[in-house]
Amino acid sequence: MNPDTFLRDIKKQYAYYKRQADQAMVQLTDDQFFVKADGGSNSIAVIVKHLSGNLLSRFTDFKHADGEKTWRDRDQEFIVGSEERSDLLDQWERAWQILEEALDSLEAKDLDGIIHIRNHPHHISTALLRSITHTASHVGQIIYAAKAMLGDSWNNLSIPVGESEAFNQSSKGDTVHDQHYTDLLK
Repeated sequence: MNPDTFLRDIKKQYAYYKRQADQAMVQLTDDQFFVKADGGSNSIAVIVKHLSGNLLSRFTDFKHADGEKTWRDRDQEFIVGSEERSDLLDQWERAWQILEEALDSLEAKDLDGIIHIRNHPHHISTALLRSITHTASHVGQIIYAAKAMLGDSWNNLSIPVGESEAFNQSSKGDTVHDQHYTDLLK
């Protein structure tokens, strides 16, 4: 794969995950945002706090400092105290902005460079894949929890059940091979 295409696709994939999480969270009331399904699960608020902390830590000074910053308190990310939804969403937006700035600073030649996460060396390309899979897993949790809470009032974020064939037909004959699949979705 062309390294420039890899970087473009990583950026588009992160943007897709953010959009998916945002579209799920906007459907929730403030109370639902903080609900824990059971004693062993995390509320969406906790997931937002944790993923924000992770992205802030990993992508602040991305190419020069260890991805696990000394100022990060990961354990506290799993405790929501008196935080307001708006405060958590402000941190969420800040984290995604830091991520975007870090991604925009990368060039194809950087992908084989080495960064550290918890003192362990990673190629930048590997660190990006590690981060995007972590992000995807938590966005999936946000969507699952939101959908479970909302039931029949859930607004679908993808191709609705029963509409797959129509979607497939609408994209038949597309000849653009360099298009990212997220360009075809909501």
